[in-house]
Amino acid sequence: MESKHKNALIVALLAVVLVMAVGYAAFAQSLTINSTATIQESTDGKQNWKVAFEKNTDAKVESPGATGSTPTGSISFTNDYLAVIDAQFDAPGDNIVYTFTVKNDGSIKATLTEPEISLTTAEGTDTDETDTGVKFNQMTFTVSPLGQTTLAPGESTTFTVTATLDQNADLSGVNQEAGNNSASIKVNFTADQSA
Repeated sequence: MESKHKNALIVALLAVVLVMAVGYAAFAQSLTINSTATIQESTDGKQNWKVAFEKNTDAKVESPGATGSTPTGSISFTNDYLAVIDAQFDAPGDNIVYTFTVKNDGSIKATLTEPEISLTTAEGTDTDETDTGVKFNQMTFTVSPLGQTTLAPGESTTFTVTATLDQNADLSGVNQEAGNNSASIKVNFTADQSA
């Protein structure tokens, strides 16, 4: 009889250990869900998502030439979030200031990332390692922070990209032909739905 009680006690203890092990395993697991979502314009017209560069024809390109010359610059838009600026300088010290406007034309509050600039793929090597500055040959391009990073429906914000030809730039003969006075730069930002 004593042996039966010992066996029953061992079986009961094993059952308790098994239940505890299963319970621990159930509580110790973590669940990770990765997903990507896109915001689409509603078909009923109640909510829509539209955050983009303003692509109007009067995009401001200020060109104060340091030596009385007139450098030239242009802006073209690849899509709502990506622009390409071109700069052509005439004399050392010239600079061009490009002003960009980002507007929330949708009905959903948006949070913007700070704008980033980079060389276009065919240009060459960027000697500046940051997203806010590009140094190429004798030219420097810097981007300012956004005026605001959260846009309610209907709001807009601006930022600038300043292009400068070095004060000591050599534009004589072969250096000018080698493209040391012109470049194309990509400018982009991203926007997410605000909480």
